[in-house]
Amino acid sequence: MSTVRKNSDIVKGSALQITVGGTILGFATSHSLSITVNTTEVSSKDHGDYPGVIKQNTTWEVTCENLFCGQNWDELQALLDDDTPVTVSFVPVTNYTSKGIVQPESGEVSGATTAWTAGGALAAGQAYITSLSVNAAAGDNATISATFTGAGPLTFDTYPSA
Repeated sequence: MSTVRKNSDIVKGSALQITVGGTILGFATSHSLSITVNTTEVSSKDHGDYPGVIKQNTTWEVTCENLFCGQNWDELQALLDDDTPVTVSFVPVTNYTSKGIVQPESGEVSGATTAWTAGGALAAGQAYITSLSVNAAAGDNATISATFTGAGPLTFDTYPSA
């Protein structure tokens, strides 16, 4: 841990995406990966004032929020109804700084690469979609929120070096 870190080492949120079944959901606004180690207390006279713990299991979930898009809704709703887990991956993308202009009439993006280029997964595993919600506030963009709950272990890779 003696490596010197610089501000330029900080990763922007736009540089990380999730893929669901190998596809990045469009219009993402935020993603999160939460890993929890569940423990059981094993206090005894030998432990003194501080309880001991034993690791029981590890649970994980990925949450995402996206601007509402009919295609995203259809895909996520189908996953909610399905009894088969899907591969969910937290991935770095290489062209996140590409900026474009969305044309109001056609919805096309000009002046930028429109497709993300995903790298290897930082964390990946099988999961079920366990929560799906839509928020449609007056005068604001509608959003879709989804939670994927892990159905097995996560595999990990390191962040690609610059």
